[in-house]
Amino acid sequence: MLLQISQVINVYFANFMELLRNIDDVRDESADYKIEELVFACIAMFIFKQGSRHHFNQLIKKKKFKRNFKQIFKLRLPHMDTVDVVLRQLDSRILEEIKVSLLKKMIKKKNTGQVSPFRHVSSHRCGCHWSASFQRAALPNVFSQDPVEREIQGKLGGT
Repeated sequence: MLLQISQVINVYFANFMELLRNIDDVRDESADYKIEELVFACIAMFIFKQGSRHHFNQLIKKKKFKRNFKQIFKLRLPHMDTVDVVLRQLDSRILEEIKVSLLKKMIKKKNTGQVSPFRHVSSHRCGCHWSASFQRAALPNVFSQDPVEREIQGKLGGT
């Protein structure tokens, strides 16, 4: 499953890790984990359908899973309490911008005949709200007159 997720990210969202790396880190320079490791760990908790931070911590204690994860994604897996603390400090608009960027890519791929492997992405209670069920009110002034952006706006119930 790790390899399949990696392949989907590489094919459909080639710049995904770059988007995560570009998040402004609110912590000091001596932080143990990179910001992309923390944010991706939260996303991974949802992808692997773990019911809580505790359950995901149990999964990442398994040496085989940890080794494969690092080999495939080139990221370490932090303790999920650390992830929670950092994501609570992060401005939620940053994650919203990343979601909009990924949604635009999915629609562009759809318009060029490529079908996305994702039907929807949902929120999780770890503090990482990664949901494709955008509300127009939550995204003020995000949409311009770009045709792809108008299609997104139309799908979200905008005028």
